[in-house]
Amino acid sequence: MVTGRRGDPDGYEDFFAVAYPRLVGALVVTLRDRAAAEDAAQDAMAKAFSQWRKVGAMDRPEGWVFVVAVRAARRTLAREERLHRKLADGQLLDVEIPDPLAAIDSDLGVLLDRLTPRERMAVVLRAVADLDLAQIADAMGVKVGTVKATLHSARSKLQPEVTQRRST
Repeated sequence: MVTGRRGDPDGYEDFFAVAYPRLVGALVVTLRDRAAAEDAAQDAMAKAFSQWRKVGAMDRPEGWVFVVAVRAARRTLAREERLHRKLADGQLLDVEIPDPLAAIDSDLGVLLDRLTPRERMAVVLRAVADLDLAQIADAMGVKVGTVKATLHSARSKLQPEVTQRRST
């Protein structure tokens, strides 16, 4: 566990300083919406703080925070999807809903844009959050086999592009 600063004997502030930027970055890439990413990250970090004795004693508290944040983001996305359906059905007044964050200005962003949201989430949780398959399944609310298939599908989509970029 990270050693704490004065006034922070349990190390939460040090943990936050390291984990929060990584968490927000991973969620922005996954969700393509900075505000939603920050909301989910803040919710997760608040839960970590309220349970810090337990979370701070874990082998990988950052993994726990990633799982909590992804669950929060999934709930938000589900609510937004319901809202979009109601708008499409004409059940609500005409409301402008902003588009997700513009594509990331990097090769990684271009590659990730080729993936479905589920594939993108699985790849980010594996590569950025360094979660194992069971943790990814838990965060995404699916079975481990689904995570394996999703990651395989993502690799299959990305492999030709990565090979082509390396050869140029």
